Amino acid sequence: MKFGAMASEPDSFDPSRIGAAYDAMAAAYAAAHGDELDQLAMDARLVDRLGRATDGPILEVGAGVAPVARRLGSRVVAADLSRAMLGWAPVSTPRVQADARRLPFSSGAFGGAVLRDVLRHVPRATTSPRLLAEVRRVLVPGRSVLVAVHLGTGSVEFSELLGVTFEPISGAFHGADELDALLRSTGFEPVAAAERGPAHSARARHADATSSPARSPLTLRRLVARAPLGER
Repeated sequence: MKFGAMASEPDSFDPSRIGAAYDAMAAAYAAAHGDELDQLAMDARLVDRLGRATDGPILEVGAGVAPVARRLGSRVVAADLSRAMLGWAPVSTPRVQADARRLPFSSGAFGGAVLRDVLRHVPRATTSPRLLAEVRRVLVPGRSVLVAVHLGTGSVEFSELLGVTFEPISGAFHGADELDALLRSTGFEPVAAAERGPAHSARARHADATSSPARSPLTLRRLVARAPLGER
């Protein structure tokens, strides 16, 4: 992956560029990451826990090739900007090409949601709150969302992944306290969190999932937050 540091965080969100980038890498991404939850023990444990605690459908936001749907089955609805990525989802998975800021679902349609590495593509100050508020809207009050981000500070731009090049897209790191505050600002209450180190290979991913590495910009934070009961 080719990263370039950015002097400041991008202030715009270009869904067409992000979708095109992931369209270009869809086949390579599916080959590299389609079964990643089989290799990521901590991630799989949290996804399974959400599945057991959830009645009704689960929304996988920014699903890509839908690893959560591969694990939990057809009760998961996969939503992503990239049509090509969704094409690699299991055939039994309901899938919707959609911008997560404007989800085409009714309020309270889902018993749970998962956002894995989605917030890195959106500006903190503007789009992140709007996206999380929209996820909260489609959740049943009192139900949970599982969020994953790369811990760190600042933003980056990248134009290559898995050997595929594309028009540059931006990425953002998040701090643990920052993520908690962002969730609270959009009406969620963080209830549990876990961290692991970077995953460089299938074997390393499994080892990292069971260790407690020092925090680095590639440390992943998995956090479960609950939407409150009552008024939205």
